[in-house]
Amino acid sequence: MSWFRSKRKIATEAATQSLRPLIGLAQMSGGMSLWMWRDPYLLGYMTYTASFYAKAETNGKASHTDIGFALMDAFSNVSNINGQSITETSVVMAEAKNEDYQAGSSDAMTVAMYSAGIIDNNVDDPLIRLGKAHADAMGGMMGPDYNAAVVGGMIHGSFVERVKEMRKDENA
Repeated sequence: MSWFRSKRKIATEAATQSLRPLIGLAQMSGGMSLWMWRDPYLLGYMTYTASFYAKAETNGKASHTDIGFALMDAFSNVSNINGQSITETSVVMAEAKNEDYQAGSSDAMTVAMYSAGIIDNNVDDPLIRLGKAHADAMGGMMGPDYNAAVVGGMIHGSFVERVKEMRKDENA
């Protein structure tokens, strides 16, 4: 961390950067409509992802308040709508222990922890098995390339598939 950059600014930058690839994948899968920002699974997934990287980039030293403001700013940055409203909806779903929200958070946690090397291919988790199947289908990769393919498969099998489901429901 820089001496002249606040923890909130660093957390906001990390949260924003962690969400951009997800939004890019959603755009390639038909786009993120406004109501998708209120989908419990997607919101849980994005909130956990942004929070994880905001905390990691500040070495866990950002306060809960700083992380909250970082989420609001990051959601505003990537959605071009009111990040405060998105964050408030996320808090309500988390406090209500919404099952879909918790499932999205759990999947994002698995992806983030695998990406960070906290868990590995030896963990028996359905999302990791799905990611490994994806990587194995790509054939012949080893080491970091294999792990990156596993992460890609996990993100595709969780976040992207949910975006596609939302698009089908929206167009039905």
